[in-house]
Amino acid sequence: MKRTTHILTILSFLLFLFSCAANPVEIEALYNSGKYEQTISEINKRLFFHVKDVKFLHMRARSFEELKQYDEAIKDYERIISIDPNYAQAHAGIGKILFDKKHYAQAELYILRASSIDPENFEILYLAGRCELMLEKWDKAERFLKLAEKK
Repeated sequence: MKRTTHILTILSFLLFLFSCAANPVEIEALYNSGKYEQTISEINKRLFFHVKDVKFLHMRARSFEELKQYDEAIKDYERIISIDPNYAQAHAGIGKILFDKKHYAQAELYILRASSIDPENFEILYLAGRCELMLEKWDKAERFLKLAEKK
């Protein structure tokens, strides 16, 4: 009898925990409406159960960026890269933050990596061109900007 009660208690607790997990559709709606603090809070709940969900880690990183919490965003991007080294948007995200901070040489490494993973992405190609311009690498800048123009 005690064992049955114990099992039921554990199952009830697990059911309660899973019912508290954030709904992906609701999270995306919060993000799209610009409610970044709430988005982060709901993603934190979701990541409690889905620790390797790169889609929501990416959304949380973007939310941190929107709130200008760049260190937190970089941590999320690095976590994504540790889970999936070929996630181009994570490399580009770090590169964009470094570019905005005027650390062009460091940014170039991440942006070039992102462009090699996803050579069809306009935003990555455009950012690569801008980064090369800032580093006065005119030929490379022209090449990336022409590729971006074709997209």
